[in-house]
Amino acid sequence: MGFEITRRMLQVKIGRIVRKLGIKSPFRNGVPGKDWIAGFLKRHPDVSLRTPRRAEQGC
Repeated sequence: MGFEITRRMLQVKIGRIVRKLGIKSPFRNGVPGKDWIAGFLKRHPDVSLRTPRRAEQGC
């Protein structure tokens, strides 16, 4: 169990951490790309992304 995160949310969060720690960003536009995210997910199999779904409308 845990909390759900989208690929975009993960990219933004990592970008913020890099800036906050004062690390020179190796990422274009300050956020990691698809290849970096794929490598991160491979190194951390306990992290899984959720796919955004449309909200269901109640009656």
